[in-house]
This record gives sequence, C-alpha cells and structure tokens, in this order.
Amino acid sequence: MKIRCTRIKTSLHFSLPSASLWLHLVLLQAILFLVPLTAYAEKQSGDSVTTKVKVEHVAYRGFTDAVRISNGSVEAIVVPSIGGRLMRFATIGGENVLWENPTVPISQAGQSGNWGGEKSWPWPQDDWTDRTGQGWPPPPASDQYAYQCQIEPDGVKLTSQTLAGYDLQIVREFKMSPAGAELIQNISFAATGPAAAQTPAGVWSIAEVPVTKNIFVRQTAGTFRALGFSAWPTPGKSIAGILVLDRPADHKSKIGLDADLIAVAIRNQLLSIELRDVSPPAAGYVAGERAQLYTEPDSSPEVAGLGGFTELEFTSPTGIVSTQPVRMTTVWKLEPLTQADDPAAIARKLSTKPK
Repeated sequence: MKIRCTRIKTSLHFSLPSASLWLHLVLLQAILFLVPLTAYAEKQSGDSVTTKVKVEHVAYRGFTDAVRISNGSVEAIVVPSIGGRLMRFATIGGENVLWENPTVPISQAGQSGNWGGEKSWPWPQDDWTDRTGQGWPPPPASDQYAYQCQIEPDGVKLTSQTLAGYDLQIVREFKMSPAGAELIQNISFAATGPAAAQTPAGVWSIAEVPVTKNIFVRQTAGTFRALGFSAWPTPGKSIAGILVLDRPADHKSKIGLDADLIAVAIRNQLLSIELRDVSPPAAGYVAGERAQLYTEPDSSPEVAGLGGFTELEFTSPTGIVSTQPVRMTTVWKLEPLTQADDPAAIARKLSTKPK
C-alpha cells in the first residue's frame, strides 16, 4: 500500500496602505541587505549557521511511502504503511541501530508481520482480550494498518486508524533538532468514540534493537519485576548509579523496571532512549511498568537466520483518553564509542546525563 504524506504549507501576505508602500519597500530592501551580512558575521566569528532539518519522501527497503528526517548528522526513516513504524535511526550513512526483518514480504503491508523497528501499542496488554476479543496479536490498527502522514518543517506526524474496542487513534510525532544527534518522539492518544471514556489506557513504545551483551538502565526505583517467559538470569550490577544487565542469550525473558533511561552499545555507537515527559503524571505508574525489557534469542524460529533482538520499552501512566491527555515524550540519542568504552566507562558516561 502506498501512502503519500501531506505537507504543511505556509504563505506570507502583506496588505499595506498605498501611501506608505514606498517606506516599506525601503525597509524591506534594508532587511534583505542585512540578512547575508549577519550570516557572514556569524561565520567570521566562528559561530555555526543553523543547519536546516530536511524532511523528504524516499524509497526504503521496497517501501515507496517512507519519509526521511535528517539534519546532516543523523537520519530517521519512518514507514506509514506498516503501522507508522520508525524503521531506521542512524548517523548519516552509518549502521542502523534498530533491528529489521527483511524476510516479511512487502505484499503483507497493512496485514501482519514483525517488520522490526519501533512501534506503538495500547497499554496494558492485559486489557486487549476485553477490548478486542483477543490477547494476541496487538490491535492491528496500532502497528499493522497504514497511518495517515503529515510532513512538518522539522519532522513528521503519523496518525493511526481508529483502534477497534478502544475508540482512539495513536498519534506518533517525530521531530529533529537542526544540529546534534537527537530525535524527539511524542506518542499520544486522540479519542474518536465512546469507548475512549470507559477504561483507562496508556501509550506504549516498543523499540527492537540487535542483540547486545549489556543493557544499561537508569532506575528511578529498585523494582525488578518478572513479566513472563523464562527468568532473567541475574539482577545485574550497579555502576555509578546505572544498572548494568547481562542479556539472556538462549531464552525469551521479560522484566519490568522503574527507569527513565535505557541504553545499549551497538558496535561503535551508544543508543540511549530517555523518557522525558508523561501524562497523566508519573505518580500514576504501577511499580515495574514504566520501562520493560524483552529478549528474543537467536535460537527462536521467529528470527531464523536473522539473529535475535531486544525490545526496549516505555509506557505512560494510564488515563481516560476522552477526559485527559495521555501521552509520552522520549528522546533518542546516538553517541560515538571508542575501544576504551567498556561497560563501566559507558555506565559512568550515562550517569552524568542530567535528569
């Protein structure tokens, strides 16, 4: 399915009294003369001129509706036709830090399949059966059906179809700063019918990344909650206030944590995802539900020949969507690593990040 994004258009219109038209023309000429001089002065003083964020349609892995956001340092690619997923986050020309599954045929777009990347579901999963009549797979409008797409000056806004049983839409917004290596993601709900007023729900982000030995977590409390499958092997160790976990290598496992930052080292770069803001307020979290980790081992038949993955997950507190904002903001960041950056050094680096 091919989705074409709409683009926000801006226009400038002047309405001036004829008697003063000449004066405004003189002023406009002066402004146009001074702008390049200002840019020249900035360059001469050593200050960098702001890099413009570029948002464009691209072909990606056979998808013709993909949208690329870039600022000259990093790039993000989203694909509206497969559940509005974020499929690539990387330095320009660098290695993707998201796990992808190229074996799912393009013909399945809008139907089913684990494409990889990052996606959104409604939280909690325990409510799916009551709301939709089945506990798995997730509501298809959340991560399979095509999203509406609107290109904005510094990013893109994606809106799902209405989730059956929930009467709400998922709104996924990605924005990039003009410089640096950060991507800002906002996920929220929009009520579309009466069911949105019945049962609380929260937004849920699930990012699949390639297998890494360690996972770094900045905890807000010491919860370490088993959430199914096999037991996580060890509770990990704390280094400079950062919990360093060893990823289970040979079995599925899931844990819940109270944390506001998760990071993984993928070859020579560090990916961190930080939870910056939520609504309803963070006081509404149940212990061990703010952040979650899930592991899919290499031996799983679901990833045969591709290698396993780890899911880095965040949720918002739940709320009645029709009466209060339900949303979550995360900030994705890429940083280079050197051979000297062992797990202890990475933990120390993460511990200096402001909260």
